[in-house]
Amino acid sequence: MLVGNLRALDEKMGAAFCESASNLRGMGSTLESFDNSPQTYEFLFERIWQQDNPHFVDEFITEWADLRYGKSNKSARAAWQLLVDSVYRDWSYYGLGTLMT
Repeated sequence: MLVGNLRALDEKMGAAFCESASNLRGMGSTLESFDNSPQTYEFLFERIWQQDNPHFVDEFITEWADLRYGKSNKSARAAWQLLVDSVYRDWSYYGLGTLMT
């Protein structure tokens, strides 16, 4: 399923870091909460260590594309950037799901 808004997740995590810095002791998630989108799940746990990085989404996507395809590739990077800025802008919603037979 192609869902998982990295930019919105980044914004919400940034707000959590700012608004509860002295009380925040950890973050967690379940894979199901991201509809099994591995890049979204990976982003969450990488973002925790990059609290002060305002460009983390774009850096993450570049690294994700390189790691996914095993080398630096301009086309793969551009394709993932396009996906993040289009298809992956939405969250899943009621009625959207995977089809299993």
